[in-house]
Amino acid sequence: MLCGGTGLYFKALLYGLCEAPPVSEEVRQRLAERVEAGEVELLHAELSAVDPTLAARLQPKDKQRVERALGVYLTTGTPLSALQASHGFSELRAPVMMVGIDHERATLNERIERRVRQMWAEGFVDEVKGLKAKGYSEALQSMGALGYRLALSYLEGELSREEAITKMIHATRQYARRQRRYFDRQLPTSWYAPEGLSDPLSDNTQALISEAHAFFKVHEPFTPPSPTTSPFKVRLWGDKSIAHRAFMLSALLGTQAHPTQSVVSNIGEGADIASTREALKALGVSINAEPSGEAWRVTGRGFQALIPPTKPINCGNSGTTIRLLSGLLSGLPERVTLDGDESLRRRPMRRLERALAPLGRGLEVGPLGGAPVSVGAPLNTPLPPQERVQIDTALASAQVKSAALLAALSCEAPCVEVRERALSRDHSERMLSALGFSLERDTHDPLSVRLWPQEGAQVLSQEEFHEFKVPGDPSSAAFWVAVSALSPLHAPPVLLQSCLVNPTRTGFFKVARRMGVELELRVSGEHLGEPVADVCVWGAPQGLKGVEVSAEEALDCLDELPLVALLGALAQGHTRVVGASELRVKESDRVEAMATLLNALGARVIATPDGWEIEGVDRLQGGDVSSADDHRVALCGVIAQLATHGDVRVLGAESAAVSYPEFYEALHVFKARF
Repeated sequence: MLCGGTGLYFKALLYGLCEAPPVSEEVRQRLAERVEAGEVELLHAELSAVDPTLAARLQPKDKQRVERALGVYLTTGTPLSALQASHGFSELRAPVMMVGIDHERATLNERIERRVRQMWAEGFVDEVKGLKAKGYSEALQSMGALGYRLALSYLEGELSREEAITKMIHATRQYARRQRRYFDRQLPTSWYAPEGLSDPLSDNTQALISEAHAFFKVHEPFTPPSPTTSPFKVRLWGDKSIAHRAFMLSALLGTQAHPTQSVVSNIGEGADIASTREALKALGVSINAEPSGEAWRVTGRGFQALIPPTKPINCGNSGTTIRLLSGLLSGLPERVTLDGDESLRRRPMRRLERALAPLGRGLEVGPLGGAPVSVGAPLNTPLPPQERVQIDTALASAQVKSAALLAALSCEAPCVEVRERALSRDHSERMLSALGFSLERDTHDPLSVRLWPQEGAQVLSQEEFHEFKVPGDPSSAAFWVAVSALSPLHAPPVLLQSCLVNPTRTGFFKVARRMGVELELRVSGEHLGEPVADVCVWGAPQGLKGVEVSAEEALDCLDELPLVALLGALAQGHTRVVGASELRVKESDRVEAMATLLNALGARVIATPDGWEIEGVDRLQGGDVSSADDHRVALCGVIAQLATHGDVRVLGAESAAVSYPEFYEALHVFKARF
């Protein structure tokens, strides 16, 4: 039980604080000049385009907060609301009952005046005088607290004592009104008049007691396991999105005369990453396993050393491999063809045309619009000299954006600007910046990123050792969040170590919290410009509840949405997912595949064009289900066994080897703990 405090104090306590990074001096100065020029409302409009969630909470004329929010985005490329959600909590950490004392306005005003006069009578001015004597500047934010500057004005003879007191009373009353509005908008508070609260039999007190009884009847207190309860620790292999990029960029470092040695570490045995390694080897890149078996040494000799093979390069099942290499290899002097399995031949590749055409790069695709994909100089057209090449991908796709950025590394234009429809994963931008490439977000159009390729050529030619320590894969972590949520209450907590918590990749954690999963992110450091945290999961002690996942949220957890469908099938109430049409062109049609799998187990799932409508049930039934040869669907089917009467047999379960071949053995060890 806590008593007293400002609205911000309680919000920080209940939802968590955001440790947002500082705004760069250049961006801060530029925004300050625009604020000074009276462009605050214009800045708010720009903030709405890149961070609509936070912009909706801010007043258009709130200079300080608008400037801060836009500054963070322009410095980091990440919306402040996303940082707030990943470092703190977008939902309450635990059920809470908040009670406020609602004084009549006249009574509150009288109490404020009495308190202010008491402060001045009991040494407030001496306190301010002492701070001034110690050198505290009036410009300090802390000196802007209620009354301090008024006391300074009194000490400097600008105000009489009574004028300063009167102004302080007025400012405090205004602050009290703002606080009440803050609580009403942002904190779940029940207000009670003070009359009769000291009498346990009064109507007011009885109403409060009834509310408390109702609250505790619904919300039994949840206490996370004590520190003595040993968590089940999960070692997460490196994030696949980052690992693909680490291998590709390490191959581009160095020159033929002065090769660069790089080590890419924390790499598991997933087939997707193996596809990228084998593709680069086919291009003549030397890649060898380190003795540990968990790292690979790459000898980079630069772009010019890449030698197209005479036969198509096999990209296996990896859409990331084929799309990113299509961009990277589009500047080679010879034609190169990239192919893959049947799923890649069905997946859309023509979307790369918009990303490559402005650079004069052409491509050919297979008869179904997918693999094989051919790129290289014979398909390219010369570009006239221009200061800046502008690319509009017309998509919110990290793969297409990254293909454009990798293609730009071998172009002759001084500057390449890539714009996307909405913010997508920014791993390429972060890694390029961490390596020293000149890259920035457009101040006036934050959906655009600019790269200066010629300056990047100096970075690529540097002869120095690079270590790419790849943070743990949050998509793999998501499977364990679902495992914990569906396990019995006496199961141990799950500790996911060194997990990537890039704000564009924590969407599933946020949705899982809303569904009732107890989890905490403990930020521990940074690798390759990416934030890393230990994720502790305590299951769903109060049970799962249905949620609505918006199109904006779906973009941030697209790969993990099959797990949302699984949890929704076992949640109380209705779950609705929209904006996920991209799932229909993954390794399988995941929308249909998950609906078919879950319904075969007794769930109530309706597939829609862009998601699902789901009514939760208490338990699933056993049966045979198909993975549709999709690794994520296969893993969802195996996890469903935790909440099923009878055995579940997943046909094609071996497809999990594409991304997480160690999962089945680790799950067996976890289940043995309870």
